[in-house]
Amino acid sequence: MKVGLTGGIGSGKSTVAKILLELGFPVYNSDKRAKWLMNNDSILKNNISSIFGENSYINGVLNTNFISNIVFSNPDKIVQLNSLVHPSVSKDFDKWLKLNISHNIIFKEAAILIESGAYLKMNKIILVESRNDLKIERILKRDSTDFDSVKKRMDSQSSDIKNKKYVDYIIENNETLESLNTKVNLVIQQIKKDSE
Repeated sequence: MKVGLTGGIGSGKSTVAKILLELGFPVYNSDKRAKWLMNNDSILKNNISSIFGENSYINGVLNTNFISNIVFSNPDKIVQLNSLVHPSVSKDFDKWLKLNISHNIIFKEAAILIESGAYLKMNKIILVESRNDLKIERILKRDSTDFDSVKKRMDSQSSDIKNKKYVDYIIENNETLESLNTKVNLVIQQIKKDSE
């Protein structure tokens, strides 16, 4: 059973992924793997450099500030970057899947699971959602950034309302960590029941 885990920036999907890992479930982190691939996959690196220019990398390391400034202010560029990165992540996920074949339930965490089309390969989808004010508060606390940058990043992602039609389970993360733990466990019980 392949379960997709998604949610907007600051929703707490990474916290949910952490809970799942603590419970012993394998979780593939698409965003972390994408960053790793952008720094280590030579074909991908060449493709990124050819589209975004030589400033894309500094001493072979992805210049994230440079790339972020381009993509978050230009929707066409984010589409271009995603069209390069997603096929690499998809191949990487398939390899990872083979290594975790013995598990009954595996999770794939991805911020843009729906937009990238990766949801089509999942059996079930979980959406983690949260109030906008809480999302902004979390991001400001987590990243050394400003309100405008956060707003730009949030606006560049699909809204939860738009994504709801694709999801099977919704976890609301507006309360305590204890409450989130309870909700995650309830969803796992439901997934197990649904997979019988």
